[in-house]
Amino acid sequence: MNVQGLNDKHFPVLKSAHLRLDEIRLEHLNEFQSIAYFEGEPISSREKVVDLIEKIRNDFVTNNGITWGLYLEKQLIGSCGFYRGFNHQIGEIGYVLNEQFRSKGFMKEACEKVIEYGFEQLNLKAVCAYTKDSNLPSIKLLIGLGFSKKKEFVNDYRKYCLMA
Repeated sequence: MNVQGLNDKHFPVLKSAHLRLDEIRLEHLNEFQSIAYFEGEPISSREKVVDLIEKIRNDFVTNNGITWGLYLEKQLIGSCGFYRGFNHQIGEIGYVLNEQFRSKGFMKEACEKVIEYGFEQLNLKAVCAYTKDSNLPSIKLLIGLGFSKKKEFVNDYRKYCLMA
């Protein structure tokens, strides 16, 4: 699906009060390796992290997703973006943050920018997220962003949604 807003292949840079949201590049491989996850599992090998960075770039080029690196000054501290395509103009948001930067408001700041981009530039009708009921920090973040908890589960992950 060709989503409005991803037609221009120049990676969009977003800025918030403290962060710059930009493309994840190989020059940040070491920082990214410390937070790299795929399908809910940490990635430990350098080769698989390089593959993940290439997949993230390919997803952007093919309109299947967009993932921003979260930069505090020049340091990559996390990532946030839309995964798994945009069926029915719905974006699935996902995020991860280096442990030392958690509980400081950075992820809320990043998610607000990503969600705004999704609604305003990608013309999404809804943004959804999946998290385990045991992941209280993620649930607190989603509820604080205005997401509604749904009854639906995918594997052990509960669905949360935010409508445009």
